[in-house]
Amino acid sequence: MKKWMTCIALGLLTITALGCQAGDPPTSNSTEVTAPPQGEQKQVAPEETPQELSTEARTYQNSLDGYLLDLPKEWAKVHIIEASRSTDFLYPSANPEYHQSLMRIVGMTNQEWEKVKAEGGPGVSQLKEITEIDGSKYFYVLPLDQVLEGQELEEYNAMAKQIPDILFNFRVETK
Repeated sequence: MKKWMTCIALGLLTITALGCQAGDPPTSNSTEVTAPPQGEQKQVAPEETPQELSTEARTYQNSLDGYLLDLPKEWAKVHIIEASRSTDFLYPSANPEYHQSLMRIVGMTNQEWEKVKAEGGPGVSQLKEITEIDGSKYFYVLPLDQVLEGQELEEYNAMAKQIPDILFNFRVETK
C-alpha cells in the first residue's frame, strides 16, 4: 500500500527537482523507444530537424501506455524521458547542465489511484487529472520552479502556455 504512495511521492519530488536541477543532459541516438523495465529510463530523441525548419507538429506515442500527444513544432527539440508509467518532457536548454521540466505525465490504475488518495501525503495535490481510460487514470504535473533566464525563459514560458492544448488532445490508441 505504501509502495504506490512512495512511487508517487518520489515521482513528484523528481519533477520538482527536474524543474531546477543542473546536471548532465540525457542523450540518445535512436528515435525508437521500447517499454522500459521497472526503474529504468528511456529517452525519446528529439526531432533531428532544427526547430526553425520544422513546420509540422509531431505526434508522441508513449511506449508503455500507448497514449498519444500532438506536440507543436516549437516542441521539436524537447527531450522526452519515459520511466515506468511516467513521462518527463524537458526543455532543451543551451546550457547542458540544466534539466528544466515542462511537464510530467503519470499513469496509474484506478486501484493504484485509490491507494494513493487514501494514503494522502505531500505531492498528491499536484496531480491534475487529464482523463480516465480503460481502468487507468492519467495525470500531469507541472514544475514548481525553473532555472532559465532571458530568451530561454521567454521561449519556455511560450511553450508552457501550449500545455493545455497538448493535454486537450490526449488520447489512447486502442490495440
